[in-house]
Amino acid sequence: MSTRVLRLLADYFQRTLGLWPLLATAHVMQLTAFWATHVDRLPLLGTVMASLAYCAAFDSPHAVLRTLPLSRADIVLFRWWASIGAPALLILVSTALAWLVSAQNGWARPSQEDVMLYALLSCALLGVLAAAPLPVRHAGRANWGMFGLIWGALGAVGFYGVPALPPLAMKIVIALGLGLSLAAYVRAWLGRVTQMSLPTPALPRRPKLSGTRRLRGWAVILAEVARSSAVLSIIAIVGTTCVRWIYPVLDGVGPLAWLFVSAIAVGASLLTRRWMNAVRSLRLLPIGEHRLTFILYGMLIAPGSIACLMAMVAWHLSPRLGLDLPGYMFVVFLVAPVTLVPWQQQRHAAAATSNSAQEWAPLMQQAAWPMWVGAVCSFGAPNRIASVYVPALCVVAVAFAAAGYCALFAGIRSPHGLERTG
Repeated sequence: MSTRVLRLLADYFQRTLGLWPLLATAHVMQLTAFWATHVDRLPLLGTVMASLAYCAAFDSPHAVLRTLPLSRADIVLFRWWASIGAPALLILVSTALAWLVSAQNGWARPSQEDVMLYALLSCALLGVLAAAPLPVRHAGRANWGMFGLIWGALGAVGFYGVPALPPLAMKIVIALGLGLSLAAYVRAWLGRVTQMSLPTPALPRRPKLSGTRRLRGWAVILAEVARSSAVLSIIAIVGTTCVRWIYPVLDGVGPLAWLFVSAIAVGASLLTRRWMNAVRSLRLLPIGEHRLTFILYGMLIAPGSIACLMAMVAWHLSPRLGLDLPGYMFVVFLVAPVTLVPWQQQRHAAAATSNSAQEWAPLMQQAAWPMWVGAVCSFGAPNRIASVYVPALCVVAVAFAAAGYCALFAGIRSPHGLERTG
């Protein structure tokens, strides 16, 4: 490995520094849980996360790489180490750590031969995923739909695990995967990329005019909110139905309820973050600041609330579908805009460097959502005394609504706005 490739890898790990401890932790936790509970499946969450990190973060400096005095072999070797070499080393170390942790705590664990086969299989699958025509997140291209759909499905498969293969079949898969990785490394030395491509259609399709482009005025906003709400509602109903079918122990109002509300709230925040980027354009409309804040506030809380309502409606139509949610859980959506607004406004927008904590604050707030949502939901338990429960719930709802409205209003009135949050 040349010095130039090492510098590229150091930059790549610096840009994705927060992911690797999370990947190792998730891999160790999944392995020890599967071994301790004698789950007869192969957990692949760490493998999928490593490939996802490469596909999401590699293309960001691609335009800069083309301006540097790098050979094609240097760039392809860097791709190999970022997608196969470095993740394989981390998975091997994490697998060994999981085996030692299980031994130290007296948990059940497989034999060393089975653990070695599993570790080699994970490394072999890294080579297969790197060569597969999976979507890569390109800067400036709106491919979030296909990217999220495919990687969401792969993440679900990795989290649930795949059926255990017979030893002979596993060794064949390992040989093929490692052979593919070795061939990709040799081709990288020659400056050639080893990656399959999807066949292109013979005739280009005519671009279709989007339905939202034909709309004008308030119909555009209503159509966007309706589309986000419909997508989130379908995902909520299908997701809760599958979770209740796969894990019956989670059925019922309890941990599954607040986990569901947390997931819907975070998903709704991700779907509606693009409206934060449109604040500067919305300011040009002949609308007052308070009215604009109220409109934006409704757009941010509507998709999550509607998705939960649709899940409840599906449960009432058929107890096998959706999920029954208590009404007090809807108060958490009133404070949804707060998680999309930074803790502090940038006072020096023209500075050469930006505060990294400021830029990542909304994402950290959304990641911490499940913890405080669980506390709120446990506080509003139905077995509380009605004379205390109802007034307390009303106070919490008013406080959440005021906090969300004030946060948006302050961001809209700020000279820098909320565009940096997106």
